[in-house]
Amino acid sequence: MKRSILFILLGFVLLTAIAEGEDWVLITQNQDNKFQLLVDQDSIKHLPGNIIKALVRYEYVKPSSGKRIYDCRKCNQDKILSHTIISEEIDCNVRKLRSLDLTEHYIDSAPYMEQMDEAWKDASAGSIDEILINYLCIQKKNKE
Repeated sequence: MKRSILFILLGFVLLTAIAEGEDWVLITQNQDNKFQLLVDQDSIKHLPGNIIKALVRYEYVKPSSGKRIYDCRKCNQDKILSHTIISEEIDCNVRKLRSLDLTEHYIDSAPYMEQMDEAWKDASAGSIDEILINYLCIQKKNKE
C-alpha cells in the first residue's frame, strides 16, 4: 500500500515537472513585490472560438524576515509557498478567463494539486487577470 502511494506521488511530481514547460516569460509583478506573474510560452495553445489555454506561474518572493506568509490551501499547517502553477483558459472574444487546475509548490513539503474547473469570470480593471488577458490575446492577435 505504501509503495503504491509512493508511486502515485512520484507520478504526480513527474507530470508536474513535465507540465511546467521550459520557456517562462515574466509578464508583470504586483506592486508590493510579493509575487511575479509568468507565462510558459511553450504551453500556449490556441483553441477554437478564440480561446487560449496556457500555464501561468505565480512566483512568490520569500520575505527577508523568513516569516511564513502564505498558508497551505488544504492543511492545518503554515507552509512556505514557493510558486503556484495554474492552467488557465482565456476567451479573447469576451475577455474572460477561468482556472482549470492548480499545483502549489512549497519550499518545505510536497506539492498540492487541485482540479478547479471554475466558471468563466470577468477580470477587474487593472488586475493581474486583466494583464494576463491582455498579454495572451494581444500576442495571439499579433501572430495572425
